[in-house]
Parts: sequence; C-alpha cells; structure tokens
Amino acid sequence: MGQQQLLLIVLGSVVVMIAVIGAFAGFTEKRAQWDDETRRLAMLELATEAQAWKARPALSGGGDNGQPADFSTLRLGHLRLAADTTLGDLQVYRAAGDLCLLFKPALNQLRIDALEADCATQAGFAITVTGTDAADLTWIDAN
Repeated sequence: MGQQQLLLIVLGSVVVMIAVIGAFAGFTEKRAQWDDETRRLAMLELATEAQAWKARPALSGGGDNGQPADFSTLRLGHLRLAADTTLGDLQVYRAAGDLCLLFKPALNQLRIDALEADCATQAGFAITVTGTDAADLTWIDAN
C-alpha cells in the first residue's frame, strides 16, 4: 500500500470520528430538550386537571368554594394521582421514568415545580395556576 493510500485511510477515519462525535453531541442536546418538553407537558396536564377540579362543584367532588384562586384543599388524590413523598402541604409526584413534580397548593395559587431525576433538585421552571381560565396559567422560567 502506498503512502498516499494510507494518508487517505487515516484522513477518512478522522472524518468519520468527527461525524460520530458531532452526532452524539446533537443527540445529547436533543435528549435534554425532549426531557424538558416532557416535564412541561406533564405540568400543563396537571395544571389543567387542577383547574377542572376547581371548576367542578363541591357536591360533585370538585373544589368550587366560591373563591376561584383557593387551591389550598387540593391534593394529588383529588386528581386520582398518588404522592411519592408528602412534606406538609408539599407533595412530590413521580410520573413514569425520571419525571418528578413538586405540587404546592395554596390559598391564592397552585404552583407546580419541575424537579430533576433525583426528585430533590429544582429544574428551573414552574407553572402557577391562579384560577380556572386558560389565562390563569403562568410559566415561570429561572433559566
């Protein structure tokens, strides 16, 4: 084999390695973006279920007590979900996989914080619910 052919083989190998490294980096970035979008979707679903519970009359198992922003009596059980951990009014909901959400009902709002896979570290974004309309949903991004 000639020197020129060896140089082409080495150069081709380097190009292939660079392409593989670039593809791996792109996949890692997309995976992180997908995880964030999955958390946001779960948070939005939980928030809208809480709004539906709040709009439902108390006689029908809902939380309508005449105060549209009072979510203080809401628990995950009202939404047919089980809390993974409960610390007073704070409840951690672990969905499928490594998705964890911190559920904080209060008198004037419901706040749902995204947690990292360890279910202890804040992920940097949350959603607040202050009533039963779509306009009563607010995203909070710390990033």
